[in-house]
Amino acid sequence: MRIISTVVVLAVLVCFIPLLAFSEDVNVPSTLWAKGVITQALGESKEMASSWDEDGAPNFPYKAYDGDMETKWCTQNEEISWLKIDLVELRTVKKFVVYMSGNTHHGGDFGNWGYNFKDFQIQSSVTGKDDSWMDEVVVEGNPPDKEHGILTFEITPKATRWIRIYITNQGQDKHARLPEFQAWGSLAALAVSPHDRLATIWADIKVR
Repeated sequence: MRIISTVVVLAVLVCFIPLLAFSEDVNVPSTLWAKGVITQALGESKEMASSWDEDGAPNFPYKAYDGDMETKWCTQNEEISWLKIDLVELRTVKKFVVYMSGNTHHGGDFGNWGYNFKDFQIQSSVTGKDDSWMDEVVVEGNPPDKEHGILTFEITPKATRWIRIYITNQGQDKHARLPEFQAWGSLAALAVSPHDRLATIWADIKVR
């Protein structure tokens, strides 16, 4: 019986490891948006961002991950800005990329690096609850220049469902501007424990 079990385990590993080795990382939020997994209603939900500026073309939260560098999420005047992304299922994330305001032509921002936000954290959570966020990246004093207009952060692969970018210094004014935010990793949903599944369902109920 032990021999049979060992053979089964080895067979699973032989089949599974190549899949992991050759699986291609994707920009998870943008891919989920393109596939319609992150819906329009979810992408515009007031639960997903501290605010957004509705003058002209509304700068909805989803415009930070719609894959279009000519759009942006932009907040109203506020002291602290935040944007949450629900990946719908638990997924593995390995890298974050933040594109600052000077990278977009939307609203005449191109080259205006003074709009770069300076202090922020990128956080993860399994449930999305207020007390569950963990810092994955902490940035203080990001300079207002082109060199720091695209920031890339490699992290230890992390299983998460929720991602939040939390901005405490928006730059030269109190409007946070974010043309594009990327979270690279695996699109495949991960198996979760019954406890985590219940916690995720409860988080869903609270958000909706």
